[in-house]
Formats: sequence, structure tokens, C-alpha cells
Amino acid sequence: MKVAFVLATVVLVASGASLKKADAGPRTITRVVKLLQEMMEKSKADGDEERKVYGLQKCQCNTEEGRLNGNIADLNKEIPMLESDIEGLKGTNGVLSSEVGQLRADMTTNEEARAEAEGIRSKENAAFIAMEADSVAAIGSMKQAIDTLAEVGADQTMGAAADHKQAMADFAGASLMKLKTTVKQALLASSAFISKAKQQKVESFLQAPFTGAYSAVSGEVVGILKDMRDTFKSNLADAQPTEKASAEAHVKFIANKED
Repeated sequence: MKVAFVLATVVLVASGASLKKADAGPRTITRVVKLLQEMMEKSKADGDEERKVYGLQKCQCNTEEGRLNGNIADLNKEIPMLESDIEGLKGTNGVLSSEVGQLRADMTTNEEARAEAEGIRSKENAAFIAMEADSVAAIGSMKQAIDTLAEVGADQTMGAAADHKQAMADFAGASLMKLKTTVKQALLASSAFISKAKQQKVESFLQAPFTGAYSAVSGEVVGILKDMRDTFKSNLADAQPTEKASAEAHVKFIANKED
């Protein structure tokens, strides 16, 4: 269309020129024809080049379109699979969330169990320490009382000389007061382990006035005190390994809970 427009323009120009200059003659027409031929040849060459470029671009477009269409088709196939994977992951996430919740609950229970065990162990250990201290003190008090009564018994074998009576009087003023104190401490510590009758027997002995004669009751009191002492020793001997075993079991329990 562009070439036709140019040709028409050239013809009109040539016609106008021929009207004004009729004497131009055949040379003007020849130049016009030659110009038109050159323009046609150039136009043809340009058209061939454009068609060649167009063909190349068209080929590239077709190739790229085919590749993209293939990619689209592949991606369309992947979409259902990805959607299925997403649903699967949602399900897995739900399961994992449930497991996390259970683990948190288990951790809380674990921590509570450890705290409770620590509290119980602390109370048990405190009770043992108090019991051990009381037992050791009671055993000591009973030993002192037994030794004091033994001294009284030994002094009774010295006879009834005046100097001996004075010595016994002095002993009554000091040692027996100490005896009463230690025996009362022993009774207080062992009140849960001896019968009421034995307690009353010892208390009656302590309240009776000292006459200077070693009463036969003192021998019975010594026996009671020895029984009390042996009971405390036995209880202490049993409590110590029990405390050790309890402490070791607690350490293992805490270690298992921490694992």
C-alpha cells in the first residue's frame, strides 16, 4: 500500500511536470520509470527481509508458545498432587500438634511429680535427722542414768561408816538430781516405745526419797532403762539404712524423670 501511494505520487508529479514542460520528452519518462523500478526492487527486498524476520520471529514465538504450553500442562498436572500433599501435611500437622500438646502435658506432669518427690524426700530426711538427733540424745541420757545408778549401787557396797553416809548424802544432793534430769529426758524421748506401767515405775523411783540404801527397785529401773536404750539403738540402726536406701531411690527416681 505504501508503494502504491508512492507510485501514484510519482505519476502525478511526472504528469504535472510533463504538462509544464512538454519538451522534456522521453527522458523524463525514462527517469520516472527507472526510479519506480528501483523503488519496487527496494520495496521487494525490504518485503523479503521483513518476511524473513517475521518468519524467524514467528518460529521463535511458536517454539516458545509450545514450551510454555508444555510447562502449563505439566504444572496443571502437578497442582492436584501438590494439593494432595498440602492436605497430607495439614493432617500431619494436626497429629504433630496433638503430640506436642500431649508432650507438654507429660512434661508438666513430670515436673509436678519431681516437685512432689522432692517435697516428700525433704520431709523424710528432716524427720530422719530429727529422729536421729533425738535417738542419739536419748541413748546418751539413758547411758548417763544407767552409769549414775551403777555408781549408786557400787557405793552401797562400801558399808555404813559415818564418812560413807556423809559421802552418800553429798551424792544425793548432786548426782541424784542429775539422775532425775537425765532419766526424765530419757522417759520423754521414749514415751512412745515403753508401756505406761514401766514409765510409772521409773517415775515412782525418781520421786521416792533417798534413804541411803540402794533399793531393789533401782535394779528394775536400770533394766527398764537398758531396754529403752536398746530400743533406741535398734530403731536408729534400722532407720539409718532405710534413710540411705530412700535417698538412693529418690536420686534414681529424679534421674529417670529427668531422662
